[in-house]
Amino acid sequence: MVKQVAVLIGSASQTSVNRLAFNYLESVAPSSLQFKVVEIADLPLYDRDLDEQDVPAYNRFREEIKAADAVLWISPEHNGGCSAMIKNAIDIASRPIGQSVWTNKPLGLISVNANGSSRVTD
Repeated sequence: MVKQVAVLIGSASQTSVNRLAFNYLESVAPSSLQFKVVEIADLPLYDRDLDEQDVPAYNRFREEIKAADAVLWISPEHNGGCSAMIKNAIDIASRPIGQSVWTNKPLGLISVNANGSSRVTD
């Protein structure tokens, strides 16, 4: 049985080492896992007042997470924590109160730090 895995990459850069890490993971993962990168760069900052409104980006994101069997967060380390993009996505998907789409979703975490290197090699 194929499992659908929603992937959140916590860097908007197309040259991010986090995106490279995902590309590698996807190339070596078993065929029983199907990955779908869920875009989070377009998400407005979480605002509780928007929970009562129709926010297409929030709705799209929440539906993509709901449709997945599992979730993978891939984030750079920013000041000892996850990126602001990942944190914003966490907040959006966990709201409104009592309607979290994270509930009962297996979660994997990857954090990549290039130590200031501008080049990644195999």
